[in-house]
Amino acid sequence: MFALRHVFVYLAASALVTYISFSLISWYRLRRFKGPWLACISEFWLGKAGLSGHLGELLDNVNQEYGHIARIGPNDLITDDADIIRHMSGSKGQSYGRSGWYTAFALDPASYHLFSTPDTVYHDRLRAQMIAGYGKKENPSFESSIDEQVINLTRLIEGKYLSAESETRRMDLGQIITYFTLDVITNLTFGDAFGFLIKDGDVYEYLASFKSTNLFTTLLSLSPSLRQLSSKQWIAFLCSPTKDASKGFENLTRLSKEVVQKRVAGEEKSDMLGSFMRHGLTPRELQNSFILQLVAGSDTTAGTLSGTLLHLITNARVLQRLRAEMDAAISSGKISRPVIQASEAKQLPYLQACIREGLRANAPLSAGFAKVVPKGGDTLAGRYVSGGTRVYHNTRGVMRNKDVFGEDVDTYRPERWLDGETGEKETQHGEQMKRMLKDIDLNFGYGKWG
Repeated sequence: MFALRHVFVYLAASALVTYISFSLISWYRLRRFKGPWLACISEFWLGKAGLSGHLGELLDNVNQEYGHIARIGPNDLITDDADIIRHMSGSKGQSYGRSGWYTAFALDPASYHLFSTPDTVYHDRLRAQMIAGYGKKENPSFESSIDEQVINLTRLIEGKYLSAESETRRMDLGQIITYFTLDVITNLTFGDAFGFLIKDGDVYEYLASFKSTNLFTTLLSLSPSLRQLSSKQWIAFLCSPTKDASKGFENLTRLSKEVVQKRVAGEEKSDMLGSFMRHGLTPRELQNSFILQLVAGSDTTAGTLSGTLLHLITNARVLQRLRAEMDAAISSGKISRPVIQASEAKQLPYLQACIREGLRANAPLSAGFAKVVPKGGDTLAGRYVSGGTRVYHNTRGVMRNKDVFGEDVDTYRPERWLDGETGEKETQHGEQMKRMLKDIDLNFGYGKWG
């Protein structure tokens, strides 16, 4: 008994010494960068931020308090400097690679997709094969597919949710917009919408399944230790079809296999999946791309759309001006009915300003995209960063840079995107506008990873 007690004390002491030594070594590597004290020695701070539901806001606060490059983990930095982000993703930062943050989003641990793969060569090959599917040349019904869902959206609202004097009908706009984006994405991807809007419900219980796994995926993306400890087998179980696969990811996986099998058997359609297949994606890659469109596209797009609409309906001045511009365009025959065309929308300056301001105020993904500093290290903003360090993008911070977008970055103000309405000289505003447009595009990625 006495001997066992000594063994236990020895093991506990050894573990404590190992942890302290590791913490000190981790702190020393990036000691020049400030951040929350707990983040400098432990993954706990970042994990807690991920569990809070306010990850983007908390990470942005770190940059605001500690500078444009700050520390958020033992081996993790975060930056809200747009030039550094472009450096890491551009040709000059060619040796920067994707970190484990990306691999956490591989729904199938045995097979990476375009977003999750850390392999630059494989990523570039997939991207080259898939890019044509996002254009009208190989997907001629691209715009009409979106128009179809816009009509379904307005029908749902007008037929079910319009209030009257005798009755007030409540509508969850965020939920309805999520249904809209899912139907748009599925229609574009394989030529048929899932029917979320028609059902006005969670088809296949996809959203419920997504919410149940989203928290763990977030933690997995933020914690290298958790990625090492987890074999991800249970994630594969959640995402794999069963004999009774009728709900959530299981059903989506089964459905994606059925769709791909039909295409391989000879079914032809002019949609994204058809384009991907014509450009040489394998059946497994087609299936992964099918699920990628849903997981990566629906939540981010819905969040930005919902946020922008919320800004509009709670800002009477902006909404009135936008309506006046649209009413004038309709009266002069410059807008098609029942749905405005993209080419027509581009001719409405205030509408475009509202869209850009929506992207700025509601970044699709507020933080993440961690890259790995190449072997040998690099110098960022005049400071040396050791090789192997993970550097996160703070996209929310980029979109709230007062030097670029003005002092009122927390205000939804579309006028900042219009020439002659900022009080600056025309030449000065022109240069400022170039910076604004350049930085807003970071919402869609940049360089080889964009």
